[in-house]
This record gives sequence, C-alpha cells and structure tokens, in this order.
Amino acid sequence: MTDITFKLTAATNVGLIRSNNEDNFIVCPNLDSKSAWFVPDTPDQTLTLSKNGALFVVADGMGGMNAGEVASAIAIETVQEMFSQDDYSSIINDDNKICKYMKRVVEKADRNIKDRVKRDSSTEGMGTTIVMGWVIGCRVHICWCGDSRAYLFNPQVGLKRLSKDHS
Repeated sequence: MTDITFKLTAATNVGLIRSNNEDNFIVCPNLDSKSAWFVPDTPDQTLTLSKNGALFVVADGMGGMNAGEVASAIAIETVQEMFSQDDYSSIINDDNKICKYMKRVVEKADRNIKDRVKRDSSTEGMGTTIVMGWVIGCRVHICWCGDSRAYLFNPQVGLKRLSKDHS
C-alpha cells in the first residue's frame, strides 16, 4: 500500500450573527500514537496516515441555546478521551464495527452532556452538533448528529456534501 500523505489546517470564527463562538474542534492525525491530538494552525507540515488512521472532529454548540460552547467542549473531550483509551485492533478492518464504535462515541458524548446538565442547572438546554471523519487507508468513515456537515473536496470538481442535516 502506498503511503498516504496529507496537509491540514483548521480555524473557526464567531460568524456574522452571534457574539459568542460555540465551535470546538480537534484533530488526531496519528491514531497510532493516541497522544498526537492537536489543532493545526498552518498547513505547512506534511503528515503520513498511520495504520489506525486520522480523526477529524467538529462540534458546533447550538446557537441561541444556553451554554452551547460548554456542550461542544464536552463532546470534543469525550471523543478525545474514548479515542485515546480504546484499542482499535479488533475493529480497524471491519466497516460495521467502525461505524458502531463511532456511534457509541457520539452517544457517550450525549450522555456526558446530559449528565452535566443534571449537575449544573445553569447549563439547562445546552446542546451541540457533531461531525467526525475517521480516515483509515483509502476510506473515510463519517458520523454526525445535527447540522454540522461533512464535505469531500476535489480540486477538479469542488465540494460535495456527504452528510444530510438532522433537524
């Protein structure tokens, strides 16, 4: 198999309507290491895809709702925690198991958000969307909840949306 290399960067901004940025994101370009979590700020470094792949995650706190930035931070922390602790060797070559694992991660993030609301009434009503892309070899596995979208970019044809919004 040919080594797959890539460059990446990520950024967020508050947008035109709100005064509070409720976005959070994280990248692990090397899930073999599990300690390589970071948020890239320049696309200068060329990275090589590892055996266990790379993970890209965006959580967008629900604007207009209470504490969306808290919900999106909890979602990102949950993803990072689960992908840092778990062993992928038994699922890495099975698409169904990969999809089930990603769904379990999102469900755990949802439980963690709801548990926080139970402990802290000031966060009542908070929520977030989430989208994850797990690149393994020549495949990308996508899991999402809400209206955070996943796109495929091809320089010749532009953007193609891969996910459908949940309302």
